[in-house]
Amino acid sequence: MKLICLLFISNVNLLCVHSKIILKANSELSFDNKYEITGNIGNYIEIENLFWCFQKCIENTKCVSFFFNKNQQKCILHPNSLWNKTPSKSGFGWKFYNTQDASGRCPSSNGLTYNRYLDLCYKIHDTVQMNYNGIVKPTCFSDGLELVRIDSAEKNSYVLEVTDFVAQYSSGLHICIQGTNSISGNLAWTFEDGSPMTYFNWDKTYSIPQPDNKVSESMIAIARPAGTWHDFNGNINYLCLFLCEKR
Repeated sequence: MKLICLLFISNVNLLCVHSKIILKANSELSFDNKYEITGNIGNYIEIENLFWCFQKCIENTKCVSFFFNKNQQKCILHPNSLWNKTPSKSGFGWKFYNTQDASGRCPSSNGLTYNRYLDLCYKIHDTVQMNYNGIVKPTCFSDGLELVRIDSAEKNSYVLEVTDFVAQYSSGLHICIQGTNSISGNLAWTFEDGSPMTYFNWDKTYSIPQPDNKVSESMIAIARPAGTWHDFNGNINYLCLFLCEKR
């Protein structure tokens, strides 16, 4: 397939059109001379220039970001934006690039990240009180987004991956996700628009297997460090971070 790229030197940006894919790659200067191997989805050598590294990323639909070292001719692909992370390795000449959708599907101007493989356009928000109706959902709505809905094992795994730093914290810090049992009238779990949920990752090994299905516990969060789902009261004295999604 034909690849067309433009390099904007002033902003250290790349814009590529590959078939029907239009992506930008923006340099994150704070990661200069740093790189990360752990969690990579492609580690290439003899990559002569930045364009070919970007092409490797474009060809892999799971690629969201990449490191490139011109001197060493190395290219490392990653499936997420490394949000809230610092690369663990250092070396002269390494540059880091986050890809961004340039087609209009997922505007980067709103701080959104695009995963092409899952067609997931999202924005991560840092920890707040686990107050769904008062804080979490209104934050998403204010940007024209909605709280992330998890409808597959792959999407569940990806949400865990991009928030894996939460696992270092003890119980009490979770990930708020979409889902409620207060709409159907029979405690059945649905998304906010009333459509039925078909995928679940409930914690069945907890002392009280989840969900409790208590009337007072009508929301869902991923409990850390386990990474499984629990039902919660919609306003509780826990902390959660959350992803807002553009569907």
